[in-house]
Amino acid sequence: MISDAKLQLREPRKRTYSEFLLACREAHIALVDLWEEETQEAESGRIEYTIDQHRPMLQRTLAGVSLEGPEAVSEAANKVVKAFNDLHHTALVWNMSGGDTHDDGRPIGISGDYTGEIRAALDHYLKAARKALTTFADR
Repeated sequence: MISDAKLQLREPRKRTYSEFLLACREAHIALVDLWEEETQEAESGRIEYTIDQHRPMLQRTLAGVSLEGPEAVSEAANKVVKAFNDLHHTALVWNMSGGDTHDDGRPIGISGDYTGEIRAALDHYLKAARKALTTFADR
């Protein structure tokens, strides 16, 4: 059983990990909400804009995780932010290339599971964070 003292020591770390997870989930949900059923895609300009809007919070909370550690959790958090950045880059390149358009003139967006890498990275982060909270790995 974990002592009250250890639980109190764990709370700041838990809060830091939770803040990062919440920021990531909010950004992820915002990206998922861009999916258009009719076209089965998300407009790349909106993807880019959405990530730009969430980037400050992602960076701020990532800094907290990086300071809190341990290294495994920090690395996992960095991979999550990298997944967001990779999707942003994909959308940016698509926008800069001019992309193609549908018959009605609307730009063709990004189709498929465009948030899959983000989800996978978040799952990895969550496992690393849980392990660190359970084992006090760096104490």
